[in-house]
Amino acid sequence: LTVNDLPVPTLIIQNGGSTICEGDEVIFEAGGGTQFSFRLIRGGIHSELQPEGPSNIFTTTALQSGDQVYVIVGDANACRVASVPINFTVNPNPVVSLTFSHEPPHINSATILIATASGADEYIFLLNGMPVLGNWNSWSPDNVYNFSGLVNGDVVGVIGRNSFDCRHQVERSVVVDLLPVAFELRPSISNYCAGTSGAYRDWE
Repeated sequence: LTVNDLPVPTLIIQNGGSTICEGDEVIFEAGGGTQFSFRLIRGGIHSELQPEGPSNIFTTTALQSGDQVYVIVGDANACRVASVPINFTVNPNPVVSLTFSHEPPHINSATILIATASGADEYIFLLNGMPVLGNWNSWSPDNVYNFSGLVNGDVVGVIGRNSFDCRHQVERSVVVDLLPVAFELRPSISNYCAGTSGAYRDWE
């Protein structure tokens, strides 16, 4: 009679911790064997996330607060052991909105467009995907920004974050019409005869 040792399962999160924001990607890595089956406990009910196989990596974006994830590890002797579950806290994302002083954002090139964000605690305003203040850490509770010098096709946006550091980004395209070229209308001659439909010079 041969009694084989049991595998010693391990389960880690590759890209962070067990407190996440809604929709965050979580990458699990298991070890301790040759076969792996990732499992979920939600509301006391066990379900299979990834069937048993040689892959020791599982990725998901669908976790909910209170979920527990574990892995059943098998070895070459067909011995199987479940890991300790990882408990998750999933915090909500803010619902950020962005409105403008001109709705829809259709302006002329001389207009200052006032953007107002709402739904979060702090904001970073964006122009064409980059922070207007040049710094990705320029978080501020100020939810209003005045955009000037916009050109047609510019994309104005904002990232908002809440007290959990969960974030939501909104972007909107701006239509900008060029102003007509200013010019001065002058008569070609300085003397006219009254009552005529045209203009001609008085030679006297």
